[in-house]
Amino acid sequence: MGSALVLGGGGTAALAWHGAVLTALARSGVDLTGLDRIVGTSAGAIVAARLMRGVPAAWLAADLRRARTLFPAGTGGHDGAVWAELLRAPGGRTAMLRRVGALPAPPGAARRGAGLAARLQSWIGGAPWPVTPQIRIPVIDADTGETVVLGTGADADPVTALRATCAVPGMLLAVPVAGRRCYDGGVGTPTHADLAAGCDRVLVLAPFGESIFGPVLDEELARLAGCARTVVIRADEAALAGFGAEPFDGTGWPIVAAAGRAQGRAAAAQVHALLSAPR
Repeated sequence: MGSALVLGGGGTAALAWHGAVLTALARSGVDLTGLDRIVGTSAGAIVAARLMRGVPAAWLAADLRRARTLFPAGTGGHDGAVWAELLRAPGGRTAMLRRVGALPAPPGAARRGAGLAARLQSWIGGAPWPVTPQIRIPVIDADTGETVVLGTGADADPVTALRATCAVPGMLLAVPVAGRRCYDGGVGTPTHADLAAGCDRVLVLAPFGESIFGPVLDEELARLAGCARTVVIRADEAALAGFGAEPFDGTGWPIVAAAGRAQGRAAAAQVHALLSAPR
């Protein structure tokens, strides 16, 4: 039982959107201090780490502006033709994720990964994950295609877990974690809302609700139905316009942040009712 916050992935622009939504909620009177669990995927995991470090939700928008340089600039990556070819290959979801894990790294991936690790270390520090709230960070095992959950009680320290969930295939190398090679959990699904199972009140912030496998968020919410009350805030058309074709370049931050603030204010009463409801 308890309350959970799910923070989906979406590149650098997702940091702006999450920060704006959470700041607007807090300034509208929503209490985000008593969460029992936070699920963070890719960029959402960075937001989870800031909350875990005690950054007040009402400060997140300003705090996360400093994260615009966390992701390496000019990373390139594989184009749409590569992903289309992977999707056409035979096999199911797990086989597809194994093929993604076998993608060759582009030139400079190791250097960019080392730079990301250094930035995260300076920003997050070396303290372990807290016991409360529980932090759950999904990643993909590059060799098996299975989802692995890092965070509270797992073998990965915060910086390693964040590096792994931000290791976008075709941009950065998979990250070794306890004998596994792990990459961005957002490739399988950008939300992993079903990792909130066991909580009876769940707030989902979803920059994207679809992955290469389709509308996965709806499937995850269906698995929570009947056991949890949920409020879902999905990035609206105004926010998505700011994400643009390249969510890692940060140029759409002002558009994304303005949309996120509006969405947070609009959803405040509903979220307050959810999180303040008796258990």
